[in-house]
Amino acid sequence: MVGEILLGIFGTEMCNLIKKALKDSLVDRDEDLIERIHSSIEEASKVFFEVYGSQFGKPSSSFLARQSNIEVIVKSIFYGSNFELSNELWPEGFDGAADASRQSLDFFVDKLNEIMMKDFRLNQIITEKKHISENEKNFKDIMELLGTLTQQGKTLENNKNFNNWIMKDEYGKESKIIEGKQYRKKFPNGLDYKYMFKDDLIYVEILDLHGQKSYYELDINGNVKDSKFPYELSEYKLIVAEDQIVNKNIFKLPNGFYREAYKLKWNKQADVIFNQKGEIQHINLRGGWEVKHLEKVITPKY
Repeated sequence: MVGEILLGIFGTEMCNLIKKALKDSLVDRDEDLIERIHSSIEEASKVFFEVYGSQFGKPSSSFLARQSNIEVIVKSIFYGSNFELSNELWPEGFDGAADASRQSLDFFVDKLNEIMMKDFRLNQIITEKKHISENEKNFKDIMELLGTLTQQGKTLENNKNFNNWIMKDEYGKESKIIEGKQYRKKFPNGLDYKYMFKDDLIYVEILDLHGQKSYYELDINGNVKDSKFPYELSEYKLIVAEDQIVNKNIFKLPNGFYREAYKLKWNKQADVIFNQKGEIQHINLRGGWEVKHLEKVITPKY
């Protein structure tokens, strides 16, 4: 089905646009991720044209053929962005095609998000981004907890290190930041911050109210440079009811690893590699699945 979608809507051109959008990024050579993004955009586009037909142009002349729109779609997936995708899409097509309406743009974005959330890897990226976004509003508070700057430090030009950073404790006592020292702030409700200043970066570990631990690296201005989602893939469990399994094959792999390939009702598929302990090492899902990150379970979605 995916092959039919790719060939039936945009062919290989969309894939090329996605690769251009990812060029020079950390994931520009990640063929698996490119394929997942490609398939999601193609599938959402297929539904869009089934609903709106050629009202806003054909695939080759609609707003979806515009390279800048593909770039902003790809950008919207990752945590470095914080904007409403439907507001950033350029509605204008080519060759006299009518501009896409606000309602149609919202429809496409909703459908794209729905499809991406069925893909395990994209779901994890988007959920992580949401997790970061939810914490982003607290970053100013975090920065104050990490180290309250003196007025001198705030106004100092070219402030590229922590030499002029002064921190105040809960009693208002000031002290100079010590690079490499681990600081901690624990709240009565259980929220717990650990942080350290080193090599022009701020390292933050947050234990939230759900017991989830997140890790961030921020630059000197408080911008997120890197992050780690609370859970590793190996912590998730695949749960499939026996009455949903049409076919299941198990293959032995080197080093004691093994692979399970499922075919389920309603054309759902799962291809999973486990280590000797039965922990998931790699997973590829097709046809609609639900991932509950808090419960750490993956189940078919009907």
